[in-house]
Amino acid sequence: MIDLKSKTILVLDDDPTLRTVMSQHLQLCGAAVLQESDGTRGFAILPSAPIDLVISDIRMPGMGADGITFLKRVQSELSSPPPIILVSGFSDIEGVEAIKLGARAFIAKPYSMKLLDAAILEALSNGPKQA
Repeated sequence: MIDLKSKTILVLDDDPTLRTVMSQHLQLCGAAVLQESDGTRGFAILPSAPIDLVISDIRMPGMGADGITFLKRVQSELSSPPPIILVSGFSDIEGVEAIKLGARAFIAKPYSMKLLDAAILEALSNGPKQA
């Protein structure tokens, strides 16, 4: 299990079960976890909370119904955006495209917690991505 003490992670997913499972895993690793079901509410949290990492589903309601719109808005509107990992069960976006848009990682569903942990460690070790 990875050590995420002193880290705050925002989990965005419209599926309450997946959001809860991921959040519980991150909490067991020591992270403080904030959860939202869509990009609009998730984006509203960013200016007021010190978020170290965002893990976002690609398909969800709000902000154009996808995590790509959320990612683009974060990259364009925040001066120091947190790293973002995108997760998807659909093949409508390629991982390379997600990375080109500014995501730190792209994980396809279903995924293992070991894969998620590796992506989190990589994203956090590189600090904020510069435009």
